[in-house]
Amino acid sequence: MDRRTFLGAIAAATAGMHGQGRTIQPADPEATSAARKVLAYLYELPNRSENRLVSGHLAGGSVGPGVPDEVCSGYRFKMDEIEYLHEVSGQWVGLIGADYCAGFFDFPNPFESQMDYREMNRGLIDYWKRGGLVIITTHQFDPREFRGDGGQCVQRQAKTPLEFHKVYQEGTEENEGMRAIMDRWAEGLGELADAGVVVLWRPYNEITNSGKWWCRRPADQFRALYRYTFDYLTRIKGLHNLLWVYDAKAPEKNALELSHYPGDAYVDIVGLTMNWDSGPCEEPQHPYPKKVFGCVEFNVRTRLPWRATPRNYDYTKKLGCLKRCLPYSSFFMSWDRVWGPYAQGTPQSLKRMYNDPWVVNRDEIDWR
Repeated sequence: MDRRTFLGAIAAATAGMHGQGRTIQPADPEATSAARKVLAYLYELPNRSENRLVSGHLAGGSVGPGVPDEVCSGYRFKMDEIEYLHEVSGQWVGLIGADYCAGFFDFPNPFESQMDYREMNRGLIDYWKRGGLVIITTHQFDPREFRGDGGQCVQRQAKTPLEFHKVYQEGTEENEGMRAIMDRWAEGLGELADAGVVVLWRPYNEITNSGKWWCRRPADQFRALYRYTFDYLTRIKGLHNLLWVYDAKAPEKNALELSHYPGDAYVDIVGLTMNWDSGPCEEPQHPYPKKVFGCVEFNVRTRLPWRATPRNYDYTKKLGCLKRCLPYSSFFMSWDRVWGPYAQGTPQSLKRMYNDPWVVNRDEIDWR
């Protein structure tokens, strides 16, 4: 049996291990009833023959109203892209995405300029009430810079290298900054919790394949940071509306990076970033059949300017690749602007994709 056949057999076997009358337990023992129901719903989806893959799209980042668009490259939270996808397909995406720290630019008072949740949370709560699901990622700036201008989530070359272990070591400047960032997260997440919103929470994305300050760190140190964050937000801040996502992106385009996996007790969803054009691909082994699996970024890479919208790519190829390579996925979430279907997909292909029998849009979500 060759490798492709072997991995395909594993994928088929593990796909059958979903559900079967078992109860999936959330990582947070005190998770809300709604969080448990959403997790169970996502876990069961791959068993369906149709309506098994929730569609999703990022609506933007937590940019404050005082930041000019040219500074943040138009990254602030907005509904225009999701409205456009509805216009061309007739469907509202099932999962709305947001970025809880737009740490891509320099601007004074980073908490107000890069972590402003007021408009964003109103949009997320409204989408939730209309039947949608919510996923939040974050591109937090260097924790030493929360009193300055925030700066890039990619560490500045001129800055003294971050001693990573100090981020979760109490009594250090780095830990003071990280706790301030998490306190800010908790303010926004607490408002969502009060509104009954369940959040698929994806901190520290793409752990091994970029220059962001938490990436490419020793596995034991990353696991310690992830667990520290989990404990702080759930046990100290009392946030029990979160379903925790581990983004397992490896440098290879279709691989799962498991060396940094924090452990079953800290993860609800294992995700893969799918940032490439859709060609032939092997089926990766599904490593955790008792966890939900999702495609956390569903994009086509391009070197076009940020605001370019060529809309010349057949996005059904991307969906076909996802069906072949990751058939046990419960959702996909595309990025905003230049890399996702808003900018890249032809209107005809988007209509076919969002109306594909596999795809679950907002009006078809039935976890309640």
